[in-house]
Amino acid sequence: MTIQDQAHDKIYAKVEAIKQEIKADQYDIKHGLCTRFVPMELHKSVLQYKKKEKKIYEYILKLIKNA
Repeated sequence: MTIQDQAHDKIYAKVEAIKQEIKADQYDIKHGLCTRFVPMELHKSVLQYKKKEKKIYEYILKLIKNA
């Protein structure tokens, strides 16, 4: 297994983990299951951050594939 394959697998796993976190956060926000001590705006802000992070990792994954 080449270093490129290893990098691809690692970034792919990270993207999939972030997808699951986003789904869980969206579910919690939609159903009001978020922590009451943390403002809803903060929960939504974290969700937006995770979506941006996912896009960055997907871009890195694309670069690895094309290398």
